Amino acid sequence: MADCTPEQKALVEEILSVKRTDYYRVLKVDKTANDVEIKKSYRKLAIKLHPDKNKHPKAAEAFKVIAKAFEVLGDDSKRKMYDMTGSDPDSRGGMGGNPGGNGMDGFAGFQGFQGFPPGAGMGQGNINEDILNMLFGMGAMGGGNGFSFNFGGNGFPNNGFYYSNTPGMNARRRAQQQQQRTRRNNSDELPWTQYLIQFLPLIIIMVSILINSFGSGSTADGYRNVREFHGSVPRYVFQPVDGMNVERITPKLEMKYYVSENTIKDFEGRKNPEKELAGLDKFVENKYLETLNYGCIREKNIKREMQESAQGIFFTDWDKLERADKMEMPNCDKLASLNLL
Repeated sequence: MADCTPEQKALVEEILSVKRTDYYRVLKVDKTANDVEIKKSYRKLAIKLHPDKNKHPKAAEAFKVIAKAFEVLGDDSKRKMYDMTGSDPDSRGGMGGNPGGNGMDGFAGFQGFQGFPPGAGMGQGNINEDILNMLFGMGAMGGGNGFSFNFGGNGFPNNGFYYSNTPGMNARRRAQQQQQRTRRNNSDELPWTQYLIQFLPLIIIMVSILINSFGSGSTADGYRNVREFHGSVPRYVFQPVDGMNVERITPKLEMKYYVSENTIKDFEGRKNPEKELAGLDKFVENKYLETLNYGCIREKNIKREMQESAQGIFFTDWDKLERADKMEMPNCDKLASLNLL
């Protein structure tokens, strides 16, 4: 345990002290946590508990505990089952059956469904044949009353199974089929609605492209970077240099930038110089935010690609995953400091 830090030792003991099936406590998340929060918490714990990083004798055991918790909470269907039962959804003891029984002991207290002839119960005869007959309507359950079951078109009933103690399909089922035929006929009369639904995503994309084409720049501060001055964009810098030492300040962020004296003379010779210079100040500020925004998007993409490539099919590159989590993101950090992220 010489290579194990006190923090690593405390974490291993904490995980192993929690009830194994208390998956939310194991991963240190609330029951209302979303998928992103669950994955983020698991990733942090996995880095700290992986045997390659944590030399505690029981680190591997603790790692398996969090891996099992993530296997359940990271899967929507398993998580729903766990939330309902509070037990491991992969456990085979969830139905409370009798070990060593035939799997149908849960029905031992029933004497058969009303309407089944004697001898057609689950405790007598060929059980598999009885189940097939009940599910797929392969004749009566032993002769007698001619009892039949009719399921919906998708293999399941819409509102319980339909049954009739007379040969043939019952009236409720026939009415449902008639409604389905009517809907199909109506859809054949209006085929353009189907085409509209198919091409709707493409139409939405094209409209959004057209809307965005009317303006350029960042919308992070609430308005588009529309040029509110005439002529081309003059040269400007954020640090004074020779020939570029006339200071200007942007309206919202109050950033300093510098232009040449010739630029100022050019704007002062215009019809409304103050408005034109104010438009230049706004343009420079928006252009700065636009650059930060594109840089932040690029940083996020690089980080996500590193995280995904670190998690292979058969193993996880923990060093690479840790580097991705610690990756510096200066553009995103700057936007966050401006309360724009």
